[in-house]
Amino acid sequence: MQKPLKKPSPDFPLTPHQSGYWVKKIKGHTHYIGTRWATPAQALEEWFRVCDALMLGEPIKPDVESLSLKDAMNYFLCDRLSKVERGELVERTYLDYKAVCQHVVKVLGASTPVASLGSQHFAKLRESFPGSSPNTIANQITRTKAAFNFLSNEEYVDKPFRFGSMFKKPSALLIRKHRNSKPKKLFKVGELRLLVGKASPQLSAMILLGVNAGFGNADCGNLPIEKLDLVGGWHNFGRPKTGIERRAWLWPETVEALQAVIGERDSGLVFVTKYGQSWAKDKSANPISAEFRKLSREHGVNQTFYSLRHTFETIAGDSRDQVAKDAIMGHVPSGMSATYRENIPDERLKATCETVRVWYLK
Repeated sequence: MQKPLKKPSPDFPLTPHQSGYWVKKIKGHTHYIGTRWATPAQALEEWFRVCDALMLGEPIKPDVESLSLKDAMNYFLCDRLSKVERGELVERTYLDYKAVCQHVVKVLGASTPVASLGSQHFAKLRESFPGSSPNTIANQITRTKAAFNFLSNEEYVDKPFRFGSMFKKPSALLIRKHRNSKPKKLFKVGELRLLVGKASPQLSAMILLGVNAGFGNADCGNLPIEKLDLVGGWHNFGRPKTGIERRAWLWPETVEALQAVIGERDSGLVFVTKYGQSWAKDKSANPISAEFRKLSREHGVNQTFYSLRHTFETIAGDSRDQVAKDAIMGHVPSGMSATYRENIPDERLKATCETVRVWYLK
């Protein structure tokens, strides 16, 4: 493991960043200087090379012919990291991009000139993607194209990349067949009631939020007490992933479970670990998923925590109010009607949540 970067002296012009880059903030914008884990001397040399242009607001581009694949992927990741710091991208998405970039460099070679890449290289890459799931491969291709299109759009290369006919996502038909071959992500009501009864108070409340209001892992982990109205029985917590506003009626069972977790507290996160830390982690190893997996396996239930959103979406369909269901789920609205719709009456939101509650209690 690399040691954290440290300034060699207090007056060193660059600041070490936890990502392994040296950074400089100019006019409110963070610039990543040099390559990852560069020595202070290397970073300082690069800073002297680009500082005048950066101060004038001019873009810094490497020589097109000499740009290596490793450096190119680092330029892309620096851009995504800046978006994370500005709140335009969640860290989990950045980590997904990072994993893809590392795989691209491993397969095609760190020193390979980006200018030399052609369709044969992308065909080789297409054959190398890990995982047999068509959805996984589709996501890998989408992220890879995002990286290379960034290089093209930002003029790190002098012409667009030719991905070729082999570098295509699996067909919609193949994705549907694969999805249909898998068990449905839908809980039986008996399974849910069993898990709610066997779970710890915190996990029990999370499960109820999942089936009551379509909450996922990040929703539960980031939920502030201030966004709950437990007297009236509502939450007003927008989706962290998309920033879409949400509001939903909370079942009496959910309110009771949340009250047991919150106690006398009136601020802060609803769910905290025994060490007082957040349950929200933008990593692949999510603690809520891990706890739920342990509980479900112990009781012979073959579902994930995120299946709660699938279950809410499916059962709430019986309400026949797609607009209210989408608002509760935090789905990005589409169409002109969504542009002009300013609010959805609470009666419709409550009726949709009540539809799922009737199913849960029967």
